[in-house]
Amino acid sequence: PGEARAGSIAENNLRKRAKAVRDGGLKVDELKAMVSGMEMSEETAQIYARFAAIWVTPIQQALADVGSEVTYVFGSKVPSQTADRLKVLPLLFKGHLFELSAALTSADKQATLREIDEMTETVDEFNSLVKPIGI
Repeated sequence: PGEARAGSIAENNLRKRAKAVRDGGLKVDELKAMVSGMEMSEETAQIYARFAAIWVTPIQQALADVGSEVTYVFGSKVPSQTADRLKVLPLLFKGHLFELSAALTSADKQATLREIDEMTETVDEFNSLVKPIGI
């Protein structure tokens, strides 16, 4: 009984982290709308960087949490290829964060939008990987 309850708690915590990724994906979409809708200047790039730090950066940790715990929590429900990919996604996302930061530092609107699109692709891939698991 205690083990089943612990599994239930772990599953719920993992589902919360997965939801944080999905919710963060919506914030990535909002950031894209903001960047798309305005001219890029050093000042607006600094504003976007603040939004990214608050809205987008936490996605990387949520991805890492799910990637490191999914096999432990859900066991054989997780195919090994899925588990391996879920471990890689946080690293990809971290790279996108660095590239987004560089694009914003140089106030490069096209590079900023490209990195935002890559972040969206990573979140979308995450969602497609965890859906069959039931997260």
